[in-house]
Amino acid sequence: MPPVHFQISHSQAVQESFERLLDVARAEGRLALALRAARYMWDELAYDPMSFGESRGYLAASGLHLRIAFPRPWCVAFASTRGNGSCSCGGSASSTDRSATSPCTARPDMG
Repeated sequence: MPPVHFQISHSQAVQESFERLLDVARAEGRLALALRAARYMWDELAYDPMSFGESRGYLAASGLHLRIAFPRPWCVAFASTRGNGSCSCGGSASSTDRSATSPCTARPDMG
């Protein structure tokens, strides 16, 4: 496990979406894969979210770097503020597998 440099926060909606997707993965027999990918995703976000995934823009007024990553079978959109060591995960998590759920439509959690 890499060292933790960033505090990760997410909304209740993200938590609920994640739990529903784990239920889908369990039903499809892919729970172990989903959990490994989730651990990888969490570790990368906590270590350095600016090196995880790819840039989707920068909001200068708020200092937020918008990013998206696809650690299969997940899709995660997130915002990072490099200066204060925080990372906010988007409004929903989703699966990259269209048969399991809708495509990624996450939005940065600005609140």
